[in-house]
Amino acid sequence: MLVNPVGGKGEALQIWKKVAPIFEQGGLRVKLLVTDHQNHGLEFARDTGREDMLENEKGLLVVVGGDGMLHEVVCGITERTDSVDLLEKMSFGIIPGGSGNGLAKSVLHANNLDMDPINAAFIIAKMHASPRRLDTATYTTCDGASHPSFLSFEYGTIADVDIGSERFRCIGSARFTVEGICRIFAPRRYRGRLSYLKEDVEAGQSPLPPLSEPIPENESWVTVEQDWCLIWPMNVQWAAGDARVAPDASFDDGKLTIVAVPKIGRLKMAELMLSWEDASHSKMKDVEFIKTSAFRLEPVYPDTGVLAVDGEVVPFGPIQAQVNAGMLRLVS
Repeated sequence: MLVNPVGGKGEALQIWKKVAPIFEQGGLRVKLLVTDHQNHGLEFARDTGREDMLENEKGLLVVVGGDGMLHEVVCGITERTDSVDLLEKMSFGIIPGGSGNGLAKSVLHANNLDMDPINAAFIIAKMHASPRRLDTATYTTCDGASHPSFLSFEYGTIADVDIGSERFRCIGSARFTVEGICRIFAPRRYRGRLSYLKEDVEAGQSPLPPLSEPIPENESWVTVEQDWCLIWPMNVQWAAGDARVAPDASFDDGKLTIVAVPKIGRLKMAELMLSWEDASHSKMKDVEFIKTSAFRLEPVYPDTGVLAVDGEVVPFGPIQAQVNAGMLRLVS
């Protein structure tokens, strides 16, 4: 059990104390780690001995925090030499205690439960022996690095809102609303080239080439260059506790859902920012939903900006992603 005491409003420790009895009643023996520095979760997942991660060749790692904390853990495991085998034998759970909580909300929504740490803990205590598969994506950035992802990628206005709102972290999820208002009144230009594999084409039929090579010029790929408001590929339905960005996304369909919005005016942008929670943006004519197993984004203008994978900033420049079907085992 990894607890991030500074996530969100800093209430994760109190949340853990509230849900701990549920795990005791469920017969689960818990080893508790309270993180005390940046990347502590990554270091734990990367450096902890196999014998301490598994018992009888099975393991369950639960995070009390936000999506960023679980992202740290997944990154740490992918850096191990035994990562493939470990991911096959470990399951993951998440109890919302951060400011985003997109994965936790997606799990609770799928179980018709309200956004509450108690509900998340009950799911884990009850379902830990029968996890479901969760797709991931591997993002390759312009510096050659690979970044695992279970949640989302952000480009354009939404990246500026997510990362720019860090200065308002003390107010929890309301930080996104505050920063969104700032972006509506001070819009920026984002011109980029988006290439994606058509939905009915499997990745193996037209493989995603290395980032240094051009996208194949065949009917399997679609390329669009224009000014954008945002490009927001989602792996699950909810990006945060109040943002159902991809209402038809599935945990294990082998696809990302790219939410793509071209440049729009301020009034339309305001409407868009207010639409996430009830998914009413799905009825807006400017919003396109694209199902794909691979894509590439090449920013054209400006040559500096913000890109984020699972809410974590990555180098700005060309970037591409490939879906890994069923890579994680998620208690949900």
